[in-house]
Amino acid sequence: MCIIADSISIRGGGGDLGAQLLKVQDDIPICASIISQRLALYSLEVGAEWVRDGVKDLAKNHGREGAIYLWEKLPQKYLDDFDVAVVHWLAHRYDIVVILGAPCGGPGYIRISFGGLPEVDCEVAAGRLCRGLEELMRDEMVQ
Repeated sequence: MCIIADSISIRGGGGDLGAQLLKVQDDIPICASIISQRLALYSLEVGAEWVRDGVKDLAKNHGREGAIYLWEKLPQKYLDDFDVAVVHWLAHRYDIVVILGAPCGGPGYIRISFGGLPEVDCEVAAGRLCRGLEELMRDEMVQ
């Protein structure tokens, strides 16, 4: 539960605690999404073997730590207005889409997401990204 309340009112500073508590909202989902519920029902219909077959490739990634993205610090000369240019350049020259770091709380970085990619596709994308970043460092943004 997330309580959005005015602390002055709670401490007796002139507000009505009851009115503040009406602002309580539930920030924890208590139900699975509809698509998840449908998948669960389908899994029950087709059986455990189908589920095992569908998740067998996930086992090798089980237990890892961290997120489904990583951060790459941009060279000093690409900070400020040039970070947008780097993202655009990587997309057009190397077919790699990355996210600006600043909107995610990491100015001066790009955010690289790899979640949801099959391993083979992730390897291909990582190779293109590596070549792009190497070119960026070596030759700058060549068109």
